[in-house]
Amino acid sequence: MPEPSRGRNVWLIDRRGYWREPFSRALRDAGYGVVAFDDYALPAKLDELPDLAVIACTAVTAAEIALVKSMADRGHYILALVATLAPRAMRGLFRAGAYDVTDMPVQEKDFVTLVEMALEDSSTCREHQAAALAGL
Repeated sequence: MPEPSRGRNVWLIDRRGYWREPFSRALRDAGYGVVAFDDYALPAKLDELPDLAVIACTAVTAAEIALVKSMADRGHYILALVATLAPRAMRGLFRAGAYDVTDMPVQEKDFVTLVEMALEDSSTCREHQAAALAGL
């Protein structure tokens, strides 16, 4: 069962306001702190690390790959949501550093569930990384 939000912070990055706004609101209603971005320039430069960065797009281009790589290189845990997800695009996002890549949900409740699952996975991943580093 996914954890409740517990004040976790999520960045939602999507150029499309008609999708970004209602899905940001759904996260806020579920208790998350949300910072929404309508372009890729600022989140690619910020050093702050939210609990999860969600990058949503209609299709994967070089711009999305560059954003994922830039953010992953700085330690962001990234969930990529794509409306038209081809296998090659999925592979490119994973290779760039996304931790999870899936089809973009249509319903806000499904989106909140995806975020909860990603945050649960990120906690487990970070615990394993800390344990591995402690063993070195």
